[in-house]
Formats: sequence, C-alpha cells, structure tokens
Amino acid sequence: MAHTTNARILTPNLAHAAGWDAGNANMRKAGRKRWNLEDWNVAADKTNRLMAYIMPRDVVEGMLKHGMIDADHPALTHDPH
Repeated sequence: MAHTTNARILTPNLAHAAGWDAGNANMRKAGRKRWNLEDWNVAADKTNRLMAYIMPRDVVEGMLKHGMIDADHPALTHDPH
C-alpha cells in the first residue's frame, strides 16, 4: 500500500492565508471586531516569514536587508537544492 500524507506544499496563497489568519487571531484576542495597525503588522510578519521559504535566495536576502525577516530565519540557513 502506498504511503499517503496530508502535507501541503507551501504556496504564496497559503502563506497569505496564514498571515490573514494570524491577523484575525490577533484582532479577536484583543477583543476587537475590526483590524488595527497591530493586526496588519502581525499578518504581514507571518506572511513574510512564510514567503521567505519559497522565494528565490536573492529576494530572501533583500527581505533581510529591509528588516522584513530576522537574520536567524531558517530560510537563510536552509538550502533546499
């Protein structure tokens, strides 16, 4: 019998959805019904951290340069090739 898994491949759409979910969770945790700047920042941070795994190396290095991800982000030390 073949082994099956429910694992998904990370795509830009999934990264964006995870960021959106993080923003919504932050909003609900704070007891709000509308997003504020903090919620947008949480969403953007989550999306950027996930996108770093699927972007080309030079783009990831640019994200680091502009403070979008931290220097210890696993995408900077993991070479999938």
